Amino acid sequence: MIGNSIDSLGQRLDGICTYYFENGNIQSEGSYSNGRKSGSWKRFTSDGSQKSDRLYSDVSMETVIFNSALIMPKPKVYQHDFEKFVKEILIKEAEIEIIELSPIGIQLVIDRNGKITERLFDDRLSLKNMNTIDEIIKAIPSWEAGSTGSQKINVRVNYSLDFSTDQ
Repeated sequence: MIGNSIDSLGQRLDGICTYYFENGNIQSEGSYSNGRKSGSWKRFTSDGSQKSDRLYSDVSMETVIFNSALIMPKPKVYQHDFEKFVKEILIKEAEIEIIELSPIGIQLVIDRNGKITERLFDDRLSLKNMNTIDEIIKAIPSWEAGSTGSQKINVRVNYSLDFSTDQ
């Protein structure tokens, strides 16, 4: 374990800690507070793939935003073709610059109720194209929330729209 602090008895951990598998890959990373795991912990498999984060009780599930989940959020409509759907509309309605900037990043935070609470767009886009993308996203009626398998969670989802394969 890397991380620290322990109290004078050598038992109470406090601060950021990292655990490793025998092969040297990270097993988990997170914080201890007063000797207890605290907040969101990142977890990995022995081959380095990221597993769903685990939340420890001193933090409310309503406030934590996870970067991955066992079940990722997806729109209830266009589930399998969300990126294709957005790209088709953008090609029809957006300025040509959007294709030249490819790939374009879009980041959404989908809350535990399936609502979009944050939308971030590639900062290279014009305001007009950001507004076009925003209108497309707002038009999607609802999302299936992400989950740990047993409980719904807030999840940050990243999309990369690559137009170079469409020409």
